[in-house]
Amino acid sequence: MYKAVFLDRDGTITKDATEYYTYKLEDYGITLGVIEALQNLSKGHKLIVITNQGGIAKGEVKLEEYYAFSNYMEKDLAKYGIKFDGIYFCPHRPPISDCECRKPKPGMILQAAKEHDIDLKNSWMIGDKLTDILAGQSAGCKSILVKSGANMKSESHLSYVKPDYEVKDLLEASKIILK
Repeated sequence: MYKAVFLDRDGTITKDATEYYTYKLEDYGITLGVIEALQNLSKGHKLIVITNQGGIAKGEVKLEEYYAFSNYMEKDLAKYGIKFDGIYFCPHRPPISDCECRKPKPGMILQAAKEHDIDLKNSWMIGDKLTDILAGQSAGCKSILVKSGANMKSESHLSYVKPDYEVKDLLEASKIILK
């Protein structure tokens, strides 16, 4: 079995757009320390992106736009030797559609673990929202909340969720995992 680092996309790897959804290529940018963090983490872990993309269900983001943005991110990071072992996304959004994959549910993590032979107890979920943390914990992973993304005021209903660690960015998270 393999160890993995599950990563939220928007606000963790890429910068959150100024709009509600991050999908336009002109809004693409990576957060501070991402390249070094992912290079270091890839040496001993599978890297898997786990991202909610509810704008698709709402009709505000086209599936083609999501794929274009994700492909652009992959090509950009590949220039630095970074390759993701998988990218999983949930296009659903309540009340339009309910599912088992949308974080805070652990469906995407469990699917990735099955497909990539991942040991969840020795794996990590890193995200900038409490929904990311809860998804990881529900799947049996350790968790790190990064403060590099959107603010969490809208998640006050999840105030009971406590990550294993809270850090400023992905680079600091990678140092904890590699200790």
